[in-house]
Amino acid sequence: MTETKYQSISCHYYDELEALATRKVICHLHYRDAEGRATCIQTKLVDFVTIKKEEFLITEDNLQIRLDHIISVNDLLPDDADYC
Repeated sequence: MTETKYQSISCHYYDELEALATRKVICHLHYRDAEGRATCIQTKLVDFVTIKKEEFLITEDNLQIRLDHIISVNDLLPDDADYC
């Protein structure tokens, strides 16, 4: 997959992801992998990091997923408003 410029996610969606991580909820996480394929896993969200101005979600298995590659988490879809 050709890397695209990072697109910030909405503050509201970020807050929802943080809440899931804080509560240590097992989540259905749908995202686009490095080849651009839609992928689904069940995992806990553990942490968030910023690398070179791009934000990533860290799963319990140390998988790093760029936030703008997330399709949905527990059927929560990213918003198009309230960007940070």
